[in-house]
Amino acid sequence: MVCMVEVLAGQLDAMRILLDHPAADAAVMIMHPNYKGQIALMVAAQAGRVEAMRLLLYHPKADAGTMIRHTTAEYEEGLVVTALMLAAQAGQLDAMRLLLQHPSADAAAMLILSESCDSTALIFATQAGQLDAMRLLLNHPSAVPAAMMALADFFGCTAFMLAAQAGRVDAMRLLLDHPSAVPAVMMADTDDGEKTALMWAAEGGHVSAMRLLLDHPSANSVAMIMHAKPSGDTALTAAVWSGSVDSMRVLLEHPSADVAALMAVSPGGTSVLTAAAGFAAGERPYRCTCDRSCRPLLFLLHRVEVEPQPSDTRKTHMSKVLEALLHGPGSKEMFDKPDDICDDCVCLLLENGASVTNDPVVSRIVRERLQLARVPRLINEAVIGMAAAQQQSKRPRDDA
Repeated sequence: MVCMVEVLAGQLDAMRILLDHPAADAAVMIMHPNYKGQIALMVAAQAGRVEAMRLLLYHPKADAGTMIRHTTAEYEEGLVVTALMLAAQAGQLDAMRLLLQHPSADAAAMLILSESCDSTALIFATQAGQLDAMRLLLNHPSAVPAAMMALADFFGCTAFMLAAQAGRVDAMRLLLDHPSAVPAVMMADTDDGEKTALMWAAEGGHVSAMRLLLDHPSANSVAMIMHAKPSGDTALTAAVWSGSVDSMRVLLEHPSADVAALMAVSPGGTSVLTAAAGFAAGERPYRCTCDRSCRPLLFLLHRVEVEPQPSDTRKTHMSKVLEALLHGPGSKEMFDKPDDICDDCVCLLLENGASVTNDPVVSRIVRERLQLARVPRLINEAVIGMAAAQQQSKRPRDDA
């Protein structure tokens, strides 16, 4: 095969020697893939080696059309890609122009999702934040921008959704402002899992992307904030389960947000607060980078006054949240060690009416933890019940 080292380095003379050697089968060498399934043209396109691309495409033994249409057998995340996609991802504009303008190229087909691929060049450029590459693709004479922006990858994500997922605000603006765009449809569209662009942005903690979506003139911000997947998950729960307090704040403090209704949405049969408690207890795989996985729960608890509830309902609700925090995804004994429980979360729950009187195991854990945290004012019979009184009676008197 053509040595990939020479291609990457743009060593044209070395490439000619290899291809034109009397014993060489140039046609086979040109189409021979590397371990990623990439042929020499794809490697050159990704590296922006335009002259090496010309040498390959115009070689007497080359089938240029086949080379341009060639796809990898497998790529990152199992995606199948072309030379144009790799050039777009790397922002190699000259390489992109060479591929699209070649006499053997079907530019219109290259710009649209092919039946053998799981993505598009526009999606690759958008994910990488290659704005010039996006413009080149959308403004090409053979392009159908509306169709290109509506195409989705293997997971049902459009270029716009993936821009929101990556927090590529400039790429989002470029797509929204294109003359062929229908912003209202783009912002309301969902992937195969019923996730919207707002949910992707909230999950990633991309606050600027969220504000762009919610404050856009064509946005139905109320519908976007309240949109729920079949499981009941909303953008707020996406933010909770990713540990992004900034995303939660944007949603709850937006003028269009009906906070009481949003907090009442029940993902998977549990409240948003209970979901936050489950995250704090380690139930979800997404943990914030600072390892303060209690932060979403603390933020919601500080805002709990927005839920106008009868005192008995509130007490029951807070008790369930406390139980979710302490028990976590496993048995009660799982969080028996003091260091496994966050003082701040427990204290705020108790201050908001949580009770553990019906659970001796939780009662003991709470008592031990609060004693270590030095907040004895919360250790009283209303919270701990008889267990606290018994513990107090066992302590030696100061005057003994």
